[in-house]
Amino acid sequence: EAPGEIELQESRGWEFCPPGGESRKQVLKRVLRAIDTAVKAFDKNKVLIVTHQSVMKILIYHLLGRSFAPDEAPALKAYHLHALTWDKKLLIEKINSLELM
Repeated sequence: EAPGEIELQESRGWEFCPPGGESRKQVLKRVLRAIDTAVKAFDKNKVLIVTHQSVMKILIYHLLGRSFAPDEAPALKAYHLHALTWDKKLLIEKINSLELM
């Protein structure tokens, strides 16, 4: 790992990409497709999705129009439950709604 690499990647916002990984934009596209597939497969039943905090952060920051700038105040609290709904598109129902620890 080169000195300053983490800081450089973090400064790239949506283009952040860990070595050998996906950018945040790529993760967003993949996860939105997966959610759309799940919603269609279960025909309006509730679907529980359990994921890493980074994936949830990507979804919510996308919906909030956040830039992932290093100086942005965090929108999500660690170890909290967040509720999203799907009505032809993904919407925020509630963030930081329930502390899990």
